[in-house]
Amino acid sequence: MRKKILAFLLCGMMLITGLGGCGAAQQTDNENTQESVIESDTQENVADITAEEKEYEITIADISSMELVSNMKIGWNLGNTLDATGGIGLESERAWGNPKTSKEMIDTVLAQGFNVIRIPVTWEGHFGDAPEYKIHAIWLQRVQEVVDYAYDQGAYVILNIHHEEWHFPSEENKEAASEQLAALWTQIADYFRDYDEHLIFEGLNEPRKKGTAVEWTGGDKEGRDVVNH
Repeated sequence: MRKKILAFLLCGMMLITGLGGCGAAQQTDNENTQESVIESDTQENVADITAEEKEYEITIADISSMELVSNMKIGWNLGNTLDATGGIGLESERAWGNPKTSKEMIDTVLAQGFNVIRIPVTWEGHFGDAPEYKIHAIWLQRVQEVVDYAYDQGAYVILNIHHEEWHFPSEENKEAASEQLAALWTQIADYFRDYDEHLIFEGLNEPRKKGTAVEWTGGDKEGRDVVNH
């Protein structure tokens, strides 16, 4: 079925749970180094993506969400890799001790019968300042490379935002976080606009009041209301 979509819309966005959790890791202190690297970034390293309204025509399966999920048999989570924090640029992928993800690695996983690959990604540290929050082109390209390892073989890929410290679900931070969330997903959705239903967006991961007494106890009403918003 042919459907016209707007690039800034997250059509069919699903929240999928149960494919894997987060691992604890020792983060390195590299704020000074990171600041110097970010300052040296050139425009060539920033994605030339705008929020202009554009129409694209793509082919997606004419099936319900339940039918889509029924096709997703068993999943594997690429954790503590593209979602690792504390590194600089592309090296952040290995900041928590895991090797760089290779096509051979994903091939091995899929050969065992898995047909869903969840790819947690931390975007913080890989985009510019407000209000554009431009994602670095080299990071988008690397994420796409890993996505394609599985997508090109017909597997389902779940792509998310992970470990985002800016998304603190409080009423005070609600509007700022909402604007940033929309800016990032607009860019991600536009970048992957030619992909079909095999690429699924997981809109939020573990939105919580970090460092508070309710961080891991289900949160509070304010936090839940902000997440629902």
